[in-house]
Amino acid sequence: LDDWYEWFTDVHPDEPGIQRTSPVLSDTDSDRLTDREESEGDWMWIPGSLRRNTDPLNPDTDSDGLGDGDEILNDYDPSTKDHREICDPTNPDTDGDGMLDGYEFDYGDIDNDGLPTWWERENAGVFMMSEYRKDADMDGLVDTMNDWDADGLSNLVEYMYRLDPWDPTMGREVLKNRTSTPWPYLKRTPVYSDTDGDLIPDWWEVANGLDPLSPIDRWADPDHDLLVNIDEYILDLDPFMADTDSDGETDLTDHEIMSNPDFYDSDEDGIADWYERMYWEVLNYADPEDADRNDDGDNWTNYEEWIYAADPWNHVPTDPTKTSTDGDRLADDVDPFPVFLAVTLRPLNPTREAQAVNPISAYDSMGIPQSFGDMDRDGLNNSAEFNRDVGHTDPTDPDSDGDGMPDGWEVVHARWDPFTAKPNLDPLDPSDALDDPDWDGINYSLKRDPDGFYIIRSGDYNCDGRIDPVTENETFTNLEEYLFGFDPDRDGINEITPDPNMWDTDDDGISDGWETLLNDNDADGLSNWYEIVYGLNPWDPEGDNGTYGDPDDDGHTNLEEFLNNTHPRDPESNPGGGIGMAREWLWYIISGEATWNRHG
Repeated sequence: LDDWYEWFTDVHPDEPGIQRTSPVLSDTDSDRLTDREESEGDWMWIPGSLRRNTDPLNPDTDSDGLGDGDEILNDYDPSTKDHREICDPTNPDTDGDGMLDGYEFDYGDIDNDGLPTWWERENAGVFMMSEYRKDADMDGLVDTMNDWDADGLSNLVEYMYRLDPWDPTMGREVLKNRTSTPWPYLKRTPVYSDTDGDLIPDWWEVANGLDPLSPIDRWADPDHDLLVNIDEYILDLDPFMADTDSDGETDLTDHEIMSNPDFYDSDEDGIADWYERMYWEVLNYADPEDADRNDDGDNWTNYEEWIYAADPWNHVPTDPTKTSTDGDRLADDVDPFPVFLAVTLRPLNPTREAQAVNPISAYDSMGIPQSFGDMDRDGLNNSAEFNRDVGHTDPTDPDSDGDGMPDGWEVVHARWDPFTAKPNLDPLDPSDALDDPDWDGINYSLKRDPDGFYIIRSGDYNCDGRIDPVTENETFTNLEEYLFGFDPDRDGINEITPDPNMWDTDDDGISDGWETLLNDNDADGLSNWYEIVYGLNPWDPEGDNGTYGDPDDDGHTNLEEFLNNTHPRDPESNPGGGIGMAREWLWYIISGEATWNRHG
């Protein structure tokens, strides 16, 4: 553009005064499009004619939060190799799904590396523009697998556990501390962008040496362990190692048994090939007729064993060769809990239930099926996270305010509190975690003494042998209501929880707090109250926290200490004759005669 043109051309003839571009800048509005590209594009204002496309003086012509350059210069569908799929810079919602283009761009994954654009921009560090490149530092590793601060944690782990990828002091020690306590965080999941539509995310394919543009590698089995690549992804295994954890047992027989409709099923009988190969005595992955047989005498067909028909929440297959899978002498078809869940270790990776937002795709909003629209699987679909009238929540984060409760759970259970003039639960307010709106408290709190132990207070002030839910409750907070729920499909979100607005959710006359106190969430034989009082993790059935752990090295397991009401972290308090502190505590809790902490 010559200087005269820039100086005397009125870019906005419908506005007063001469609106002109700068003759000393090639890109006056710094939107990565030159003034010439914006001025000579289709439908631009040029003197004497009506032609306008993008505005050379406005970096965001349609005010959708996404710069004109970002809309035009990016290919939002790399699978279309013959042309580029771009955003419309004059339409704030290109795909018409109810979410602004800028929102979808920020919370999407433009380079398909598993890390959302907003996070890569915020943590770009010395590798500027990392959101546009899978390998920002060009070292041969996708950004997801890099460890920029050399603390032993990959960028993906730093993102998932809400750590700073440039602060090495936050490394493994912080992660260890976070995972040793049950609250207050929910782990993020990687962003799910799937260019070739094979239900394996691009970042996972790149990180594991597969082709993100080839849908046929979904069915390949490079490590010959009878698990194809889609199965390896769902079960969180290495597609090039037949024994991922090197324990001497192949992946086929050493992983979490979990039903999923995306597992490979070559005979299309509804049962995954790997399951049929595992139980080869009664099943054949090439024979669709075996699905309707009943081979173990428990009145369930092999297909019903696979889908676990007794509990639609669970999707944990039972054993088609055994009448009683868990060995409790109850047949699977009449056993309310035929599979012992505590022994399962690996989480289920997302497939159809999650999809990254994309400004040119409407299927990331509600989608068909609807589950496509909930990228972080927090119970709020992506468009609902955007359209909240009191502020957007983050569709890439199940817990936008970081208070330990998922966004969808807070929205579903929120009630208006006339005393505070605000909802009692808000996914953007971390302070509501310690409220107890239904007054169903149990006799312990989140408060600790100087040594880090929970302070136990009696609440039975009138000594009638019960905790009155209104006048004598201590605390069973919103956060605890959620944390003491259950995650039957093990996707990282508790789907079944007490109602934070009801003191007795199951209406059995016992407050939710007391029932939770005496329950055993991790099925390790130790009650929740015992584990919390003595600093054990009520969600971890393994190691020092589990049944056979011995954290005080006194030769007695946690279960022995629990059954004898002794202290599992004090070698002087043991079943061999030590002090039964737990019995004393429990007496004072029940009798309400005193306020006690760890020191009596």
